[in-house]
Amino acid sequence: MPYSSPFAVLVNDDATQLNLWSGLLRKVDLEPRAFTRAEAALMALSSGADGPPALIVTDLYMPDIDGWQFCRLLRSPDYIAFNQVPILVVSATFSGDQSSRIAADLGAEAFLPSPVDGERFCEQVQAILSGKQVRHPLRVLIVDDSVEFCEVLKDVFANHGYQAETALTVQAASEAFGKTAYDVAVLDYHLPDGFGDALLVEFRALRPDCVCLMVTGDTGPELALNWMKKGAAAYLQKPFQPDYIIELCARARRERALLRVQDLLELRTRELRQSEAFGRTVIDSLSAHIAVLDENGVIVAVNEAWRRFARENGGHSKGVRVGANYFTACQSAINSPENEFSTAALQGICTVMNGSQSSFSLEYPCHSATEQLWFCMNVLPLEERRACVVVAHENITERRKNEDAKAKLEIQNRQLQKAESLGRMAGAIAHHFNNQLQAVIMNLQLAMQPVPGNAELVENLIEANKSARKAAEVSKLMLTYLGQTAATYEPLDLCETCQRHLPMLRTVIPQSVTLKTELDSHGPVVNANANQIQQILTNLLTNAWESMSETRGVVRLTVKTVPAVDIPRRHCFPIDCELQEKAYACAEVADEGCGIASKDIEKVFDPFFSTKFAGRGLGLSVVLGIVRAHGGCVTVERQPEHGSVFRVFLPLTAKAIPQKPIQVAHDPKAAGGTVLVVDDEPCLRKAVTIVLKRSGFTVYEAQDGVEALEVFQQHRDDIGCVLCDLTMPRMDGWETLTELRKLAPDIPVILSSGHSEAQAMAGEHPELPQAFLSKPYELPTLRDAIVRFMK
Repeated sequence: MPYSSPFAVLVNDDATQLNLWSGLLRKVDLEPRAFTRAEAALMALSSGADGPPALIVTDLYMPDIDGWQFCRLLRSPDYIAFNQVPILVVSATFSGDQSSRIAADLGAEAFLPSPVDGERFCEQVQAILSGKQVRHPLRVLIVDDSVEFCEVLKDVFANHGYQAETALTVQAASEAFGKTAYDVAVLDYHLPDGFGDALLVEFRALRPDCVCLMVTGDTGPELALNWMKKGAAAYLQKPFQPDYIIELCARARRERALLRVQDLLELRTRELRQSEAFGRTVIDSLSAHIAVLDENGVIVAVNEAWRRFARENGGHSKGVRVGANYFTACQSAINSPENEFSTAALQGICTVMNGSQSSFSLEYPCHSATEQLWFCMNVLPLEERRACVVVAHENITERRKNEDAKAKLEIQNRQLQKAESLGRMAGAIAHHFNNQLQAVIMNLQLAMQPVPGNAELVENLIEANKSARKAAEVSKLMLTYLGQTAATYEPLDLCETCQRHLPMLRTVIPQSVTLKTELDSHGPVVNANANQIQQILTNLLTNAWESMSETRGVVRLTVKTVPAVDIPRRHCFPIDCELQEKAYACAEVADEGCGIASKDIEKVFDPFFSTKFAGRGLGLSVVLGIVRAHGGCVTVERQPEHGSVFRVFLPLTAKAIPQKPIQVAHDPKAAGGTVLVVDDEPCLRKAVTIVLKRSGFTVYEAQDGVEALEVFQQHRDDIGCVLCDLTMPRMDGWETLTELRKLAPDIPVILSSGHSEAQAMAGEHPELPQAFLSKPYELPTLRDAIVRFMK
């Protein structure tokens, strides 16, 4: 029940603990009264000036009267006024899992292990004061055939806070013990139906923690010795003073509690030894050199790696002060002539020992005869001894290699994601631009027909047409960046191709820049497109001379053959390229310009990236696209302030260089016939229709594949050719082509697209068109294609 007294009595010979308890009790509105001796606390309580306290808090181990005796006195008839005052015991002797048992042995309401948590302490005090935490008295079973003796002992135990029950026979005692968990059993030896030591064996087997006391009127030491062997805590010979059994019982309970602590300590000691042995095995298995240093810098423990290093390199092991000798041995073992490592490491160890920082770590490179090595030294303080440290010295070369590889992989992934994003953007822009530019160019061509008196208007239209064609070229370059080029490849002698284009290439370089070449008469043969090779060289040479200060210097063009294993993977583009051949043709362009900044080297091939001036930025992108389409790669070697080197690698081919056929001019067929134009862009469809009609064709129109099939079925006997866009809603060009061939297998179909990748997709479809036209296309090109294939 709650107590009205607003004070608590504290007993502890440690002043620090008393101050801590006092502060915590004030938080729960109790005024602390502290005593360093139990005797002083008993005298103050006996004076009765303020009545009983609301709570008594005590330690166990104290001089003079200890906590065990203090609690027993508070529960005895001599201090009956305090028998019901709640007691909280706080001690470091027992662990938390013994709390309820220790509290019962002491006659206390609760027990807390020390060091105590402040929040837990306050919660426990409040639980006691509110009545939620109550005392659980020890239960005692008294077994004797004398009713009078049983009643006397029962009263004695009750006066000292025990809950006592009695039994007169072996059978009755056995039944009672099987139903109730007793803490103490007082057993008479002679019973009507058997002997008390039989109960002793039974009780000890059922409940080892129960304290059993044997009582007898017989004499002879052999009985006592036999009972002690069977587990009796003590024995008494009748007659005896009843209060003596209380003292004997308390001592036995205390001894049992201490034995439990001893057993626990032995268990923890065995676990600690096993843990230390395991830790030693683990530490000795590590490749790092590990040592423990005391406050004077003397090695007190080392692992096997440290001992092995000391033996092999003349270093030091246990009992020797760490100094520059050990670190010099480290350096000589890894062929490092530098001395900064020793100085930094020793300073780090001293700093940690002096407590100015919690730890120290040093990573440093060293060069062996074959490779660069990396080592790491960590210095960590021992928490229990601040001036002592653990030194771990480890070869981390493999870890650094893995970290570098991971960083490169992350960069590669970012580049791939960026390339994919740029590719989608470039493809979409090129497709839409080409569709619109096709309509613009064809309408301009229609408007440019000679009109008397409108010469100035025609001139303006001509200029507008030129600008539209330039825009179309930009769109085509973006598709080239994606490697989507509708070009014819054939075996080419790379040196001969470069020689043939040299006069034109020299015209793109200012006269103040010298072009030097290293070209054999016959060079490596590659399967390529000559015009695109010229485009590569033009863009690389332009990039080279523009990087030069005041456009003066030398640009070098070299062609050679390079084994695949010699192609560097660093700064190699596209980053996802896979070299399949054993050898590659290499076209190298080197300049003496400003070089490439490290922050820009991953971006030089991005569309419209430029460090020069506005209007540039597609030259190197086109180079990468053409190289990608040829199944090759391009590398960049950066030389800040000394120029840069671009190397284009193209796969070699074993095919023979074909002989050029003689071109024979021929007259195109006369225009005429009926054409079905299928396109979802109204303006483009209208422009194409007007152009074809002016060229002598009859034209039917359809806005998509579904409508085209309907129109074709209505006029199939008239339609001699179909011009069909590739990308349309509902039914695209490939699907339309397939359905048309079902209706008329011999109908000529020309597919057109603003996306050059369309032609490359032909192998994925069962039906092939007569021709592909890449938008924007010229009027003569369209007319010639229709005339050629008109049925």
